[in-house]
Formats: sequence, structure tokens, C-alpha cells
Amino acid sequence: MAIKIPGPMNDMIQADRTALALFDEVRGRIALVTHLMGYIGDDSRDFYTTEDNPFRVLIREDTREDDVLHQVDEFIDPYWDVELLNKHPEVPSDARSFWVFGPSIKIVPDVIAGNEIPAESHAPTP
Repeated sequence: MAIKIPGPMNDMIQADRTALALFDEVRGRIALVTHLMGYIGDDSRDFYTTEDNPFRVLIREDTREDDVLHQVDEFIDPYWDVELLNKHPEVPSDARSFWVFGPSIKIVPDVIAGNEIPAESHAPTP
């Protein structure tokens, strides 16, 4: 399954709709990934593998909307909850609560706050 990565978005509403639409395309589907996050005890961990021995995951339909719309600075960086379907040598047996990152969406506003020029500055000088 290939997901089309979106270009920069001009407003937050458009970016949110795109993130939700991308999640709708994959929810409930199986994916092969090379980067997986999860917990061991109270610590979050990253697990990596190679393309020739990927993690097989089910993208969980019950992923929370605020995880899909997770924002960091000018990006929506979605978290998608997953279920690990295959035992994998890179993932200890006590690992749990797995997730992957969905595609990042850059938000580029039309006007950047703080850079507005007051109307009177456009008036000609006498």
C-alpha cells in the first residue's frame, strides 16, 4: 500500500482534513514498516528493522483523533496505533502499546503572524 504524501497546506482546517483522510485510507489495514514505537515498562522505545524483514502491523481503527491530528510546530505529525502481528527478533516479548508515525503534513499559513504591515505604512510620505 502506498500513501501519497501531501505537499504543504495553507491552512489548519485543510491540514486536519488531509490527516484524517490519510488515516481513513489505512485504518484497519495491514502494513509493513521498518520503524515501530512502543513501551517497555514506563519507557517508550523505538524499534528498527530492515525492509527485507519488516514489522507486520495492523493499523488500529480505534486510534484517537487527537493522535491523528498531533501537531508539532508547523507540522501535523500523526501517531497511528498499531497491533504487531508477527513476533520479531527486534521487539522484546514485554513490549506493548505500539504505534507508527503517519505522513507529516507541513502547514504554511498565507500570512505569518507578526509580519503584517500596518495600512498607514503604505501611505505616501509628504
